[in-house]
Amino acid sequence: MTKWVGPAWRHRLAASATVLLVATAGPAALAMEEPTDSFGMGGGDETATLLAEASELIEGGYYENARLALGAVLAEAPESAEAWNQLGYLERRLQNFDKALEHYAKALTLAPEHTGALHYQAETFLALGRLDEAEANLAKIEAVCDFPCPSGDDLAEQIALYRKNLDG
Repeated sequence: MTKWVGPAWRHRLAASATVLLVATAGPAALAMEEPTDSFGMGGGDETATLLAEASELIEGGYYENARLALGAVLAEAPESAEAWNQLGYLERRLQNFDKALEHYAKALTLAPEHTGALHYQAETFLALGRLDEAEANLAKIEAVCDFPCPSGDDLAEQIALYRKNLDG
């Protein structure tokens, strides 16, 4: 796993901070000066590597480092639905549900059939007691997912458990 130190990473962290500021603060943040170089961030393999590292960091509980890695991805590839999805997942893990929903919405704007984002968004809806919206996402997953569909099956089980707990 890449360590977040050294001159190259300082540039990437600056880019990450810019992207996350815009993502969380909105258009007013665009007045901030952007870095002038690309920091060597390619869109292909390096982006995929950073996404994989971000996922590992999230699973390991290193949320701030994961946020920085995702910011680096989004600085280079702002249309990465998977990066927005992972950023939503990170925020959901921190119980920042409003931010999580914003990031999932961005991912789904970019890729409306992204089953991972639909699934994670539905889990957030369940955490907020919004069963109808979670069920709507399940229907969307079932409409686009080939069978077998682990994402849909898992979500269906979660919804069934949620309903069971409602019924007491």
